[in-house]
Amino acid sequence: MGAAEVNAEFKTEHADLLSLDPFPAVQEKWKRGRAAFEAEGHAEYTGGHPLLEAYEEALDLGAYLMLAMNRNDVDRDLCERLMMETLNLIQGVQTAAKHIEK
Repeated sequence: MGAAEVNAEFKTEHADLLSLDPFPAVQEKWKRGRAAFEAEGHAEYTGGHPLLEAYEEALDLGAYLMLAMNRNDVDRDLCERLMMETLNLIQGVQTAAKHIEK
């Protein structure tokens, strides 16, 4: 992988939030997302049920962690632990989503 490719990996939309504590990072990402949707003319949240959207995002997290575990530039043990916690998170969100009143 060339230097330009490596640098591009670190230019994700919210990489700057890594310097924040987790909850302020979540709040800032929500603020940015709301600003983008409001700029498109959406005053209200227009996504699916928040628990179902969280489930989709948790599945994405698991997929990204699978990718990370196959790399040589990360701590594999840490990634495996994160994967275990993510699977627990997914199970919890599944349980909560099954109780949504339709």
